[in-house]
Amino acid sequence: MKDIKIRKYMKFKPALRVILILFLLSIMVFLIVFADPKFFPEDTQTAVNDSQSFQYDPIQISTNATDLTEISMVIFSWNATINGVWINVSNSSALSGQTAVNYTVNLTVELVPGNVIGYVFHANDSDNNWNTTILRTFLVGGVSWNQSSLNLSGIISGLEPAYNAGILGYLTNTNVNISCYQGDCDKIRNNFTATSPPLSGKWWFIYINLA
Repeated sequence: MKDIKIRKYMKFKPALRVILILFLLSIMVFLIVFADPKFFPEDTQTAVNDSQSFQYDPIQISTNATDLTEISMVIFSWNATINGVWINVSNSSALSGQTAVNYTVNLTVELVPGNVIGYVFHANDSDNNWNTTILRTFLVGGVSWNQSSLNLSGIISGLEPAYNAGILGYLTNTNVNISCYQGDCDKIRNNFTATSPPLSGKWWFIYINLA
């Protein structure tokens, strides 16, 4: 009886092995089919062509996306709007059929200095799997005034009209020049130019008066 049991066990062992192999293969196929697109490099996932971005500057942002099946599209999204609403500014649906893409967007920073802009890339593959990069942000550089205009008209107590105005620098601003561009500019005693030190993360207060 013992010999019969052993023979029966040995008879079914190869079949169990085949079932186990098929089961493992099915798991591998499932993982391949339903794998999300990936972004590289893995630590940052995106790259910007300039370490400092100023108002009205062009900016280039890129990412690398890969997938085990194929990339259907890559979408770039950011919140560089006046009210901070996120918008999709690109859709690379023409990339269909590729398993690896380097995708780049060329944009212009239009928000005023001091704003923080966030951005991400979204990728979709042919099996409708989605993935999104890590949220990245950058500060818009430039110079900001503490008021939008100055009124220096009239003379008070025999003194020359004068006013203090403040400017704040975001990021590193060199060769800052302040000059009159509207009104009786020829009556301004002096325009202001600063070459050193750079205006960076601090206030400068400028004394403006009329001749």
